[in-house]
Amino acid sequence: MNPVPITVFTPAYNRAHLLPRLFHTLKQQTNMDFEWLIIDDESSDHTETVVHQFIEEKTPFLIRYYKQKHGGKHRATNYAVTLAEGSYLFIVDSDDWLPENAIELLTGWLQEIQGISTLCGVAGQKALADGKLVGNSFEQKEFIDASSLERKKLHIEGDKAEVFSVEVLKAHPFPEFEGEYFVTEAVCWNAIAADGYKLRWYQDPIYYCEYLEDGLTKTGANDLRGHIANFQGYCFYIRQCLAIKSRLDNYRDYVEFEKTCDAMGLGDNERAAALHWSKQAYLWNKKLIMPLVHNFKRVVFVFKRARAFVSR
Repeated sequence: MNPVPITVFTPAYNRAHLLPRLFHTLKQQTNMDFEWLIIDDESSDHTETVVHQFIEEKTPFLIRYYKQKHGGKHRATNYAVTLAEGSYLFIVDSDDWLPENAIELLTGWLQEIQGISTLCGVAGQKALADGKLVGNSFEQKEFIDASSLERKKLHIEGDKAEVFSVEVLKAHPFPEFEGEYFVTEAVCWNAIAADGYKLRWYQDPIYYCEYLEDGLTKTGANDLRGHIANFQGYCFYIRQCLAIKSRLDNYRDYVEFEKTCDAMGLGDNERAAALHWSKQAYLWNKKLIMPLVHNFKRVVFVFKRARAFVSR
């Protein structure tokens, strides 16, 4: 079998009732030059049975199914990277689905960036079921070349549908911590950006999503509850931000870190250890650097509001 350019990867955990919708949209693609790789995170429902029914349909694209010991989406992604037959990995969650031209658009975009060593993939827009974009469009531009760390500066806001080179993902795996089941995707995307790689961000929607009550977004995996439950992974992310982002850019993350430590009742010694800092360095940052950043942000905010008022 000839290698496919794109591996559509779906991590699945107790989503047997939703997978048929995604499967249907994959069968409707105008370009079938992809494979579908499903990693079952030890579901307790009938996910395995449902997927085997898909396989029995003899679709024009290859479907491969594997099951792992329950470990979370980040572990499933690491596993998928080792199994992918495609050159690029497109993560499509089990509760989401694709417009019929998604693979066709991606294939064309990936051809456009061939030979550009700094570009490790492409990204399109995500949209809700009613077609409303998640995040923003780019002012009068077809695409923007930027790293994940440049998104805020270039106003590439909201969730996007990223497709990364498998080889680059192999070199930047998610960290895994015993007893923890969530690490934010930003850990991986930031590491890739810090090594100088960019994506080409396009305007077209290639992904439909809905934020379900039992999904990672609404179950608190990436807020205070998740920070406490997955503290080692969360601290890894904070240390990464402090190392590769400016004080202004990581201010919000640092404030969330302090709130998490407050909720856990941690003292200064424990907080310093979590950041891999000395206690002196931690107190210097907490009592001097971050208050200065906070006051600077307030001054900038007031200045922008005043300028906007004058320009009316």
